[in-house]
Amino acid sequence: MLKVTAQYVVVDIGYKSEGVVQVAEFQDHEGNVTVQRGDEIAVMREPGHTEEGYIHLSHEKAQRLKAWDAIEKAFNDKASVKARVIDRIKGGLTSTFSALAPSFPVRRSIYVPSATSTV
Repeated sequence: MLKVTAQYVVVDIGYKSEGVVQVAEFQDHEGNVTVQRGDEIAVMREPGHTEEGYIHLSHEKAQRLKAWDAIEKAFNDKASVKARVIDRIKGGLTSTFSALAPSFPVRRSIYVPSATSTV
């Protein structure tokens, strides 16, 4: 990563021009940017480019793809995955796993509430 502007995170992707990711993809729930100059980040190329000639990139899509790869590997290895439950829905649970927010039936889960659980 090269720099952070008010709108974009500018990334050197090894092309003639740099790429940009919307800064919102790197903000925490308080609005603080979670990356800094020199950090390595995973990105995917998006269609188009900015008026300045930067290539559009997405960090979130790269993270989702990485999460799906982990889920597929766990499935093929007949292993389980750990996810954080964030909500209860009718007949199931909504969770977070990496960059994904899957939901699944309660009967398919092994739910172990933590001391800080509010669900």
